[in-house]
Amino acid sequence: MEKKNLFSDVDLSTIVFKDKATLSPHYTPPKLPYREQEITEVVALLTPALKKEKPTNVFIYGKTGVGKTIVARYVSDELREMCGQKGIGLHCIYINNKMHDSKYRVLVKILKDLWEQNKEYFTTKDIKVHDAGAPPTLLYETLLDYTRDQNAGILIILDEVDMVKDLDGLLYALTRINDELHGQGFVSIIGISNNLFFKRDLDPRSKSTLCEEELIFPPYNAKQLTTILNERVKVGFKEGVVDESAIRLIAAIASKEGGDARYALRLLKKAGELVEQGNGEMVLTANVEDAKRGVEEDVVFESLNTLPDHQQILLLAMANLSENEQRDLRGEKRTQFMSGEVYEEYKKVCFKAKEKPRSMRWVREYLNDLEMLGFISMQFSGKGNRGQTRFIELGEDPNKIKKHVRASLKIDA
Repeated sequence: MEKKNLFSDVDLSTIVFKDKATLSPHYTPPKLPYREQEITEVVALLTPALKKEKPTNVFIYGKTGVGKTIVARYVSDELREMCGQKGIGLHCIYINNKMHDSKYRVLVKILKDLWEQNKEYFTTKDIKVHDAGAPPTLLYETLLDYTRDQNAGILIILDEVDMVKDLDGLLYALTRINDELHGQGFVSIIGISNNLFFKRDLDPRSKSTLCEEELIFPPYNAKQLTTILNERVKVGFKEGVVDESAIRLIAAIASKEGGDARYALRLLKKAGELVEQGNGEMVLTANVEDAKRGVEEDVVFESLNTLPDHQQILLLAMANLSENEQRDLRGEKRTQFMSGEVYEEYKKVCFKAKEKPRSMRWVREYLNDLEMLGFISMQFSGKGNRGQTRFIELGEDPNKIKKHVRASLKIDA
């Protein structure tokens, strides 16, 4: 008897969705409501590329979910298309700096994307794009040679640019490369950040070479979010299955979360999924309320999975410490741990994960990032003979942290 496939009887029909992909933050709609002015400004700044001239570096600021990334990618795609029609060589490269968080990783990602877009050049030159091992100077020279040989324009979108550890070195390299090209191509940057003030910590040399324009995207209000949601409902859901009161509730919730359209779309999608799972027929306000609880956890752990490996290892170390039976002097289970304890546990997890531990200086930077993202909280003791001591506490359920990090990094620690 022929074996029946486990998926042969799975019902692929949907009750409320028409095209769920259009609800993804990665989907670029044909129109971007309430960002017409920002689009016009970015277009004006990038127009020199159509004359084979270097566009001004652009830095875009604003809260999460206000359209920074989608506008940058939308305009750069349009620019690439127009350059193609005019026979102008332009590469647009998008880099998420939560994942590519060092000068080295960014340079490797740029070269990998260039290799994907022009394999013939790299094959003819017998150039290999390395994951590791090649010195940064070689990566820099390879990028320089490619840009000059191809007389190409390279537009690099650095999303969450402030997450790059050695940002001074990266920005200095990418901006100064134009001095060596002598008009044979260019490298231009669109930097995207939630932090308006991150440049305060940059080296003066990096600031002086940027010569950037700055744009600030305002948050969406509830009325604007309602319009955006209605546009996505038209393409993502079957007609008449999303109650208008549910849309208004999502818009109200998201407007209180800083005008975050990405969060609003997550709520809309999750509410639809709950209706599908319950065999309902329509998305109602009750589904939105249920979706809100699920989305809050989803957001936390999706952001965890995008953290660099060593930050995830550090969280796993914190979860291990939080789960053991250490007691304080009052016999109560400890929730706070000194930085030295955390570093020792971090080294143990690195060993099990077959990763070389980073220095304590790097770990302090990772802890600062994790606190900024809300995964941990830190308190400082008063200054003693050995300076300040950090007391660190995990901000999430240690069991869930362990589950997600182990799955993400494929380790057992």
